[in-house]
Amino acid sequence: MEGIISSNGSLMIKRGGSWKNAMCVSRQSDVCGDRCRSFNEPEKDVNGIAWLEYCQGITKFDKFTDERE
Repeated sequence: MEGIISSNGSLMIKRGGSWKNAMCVSRQSDVCGDRCRSFNEPEKDVNGIAWLEYCQGITKFDKFTDERE
């Protein structure tokens, strides 16, 4: 799976060849992102696999980009 935290802090996931906003599982009208206090910083293991922990669990990514400054 491929993911991005955009420059504005929104989490996006590549699905079916196009980028989609990851929607908040608690407030379905909101986009998941770094505005949430349950949204942690992404981490990578020694093999380059990235993971992101947030309010409802952990998502692992084969490719991950953080576009925030």
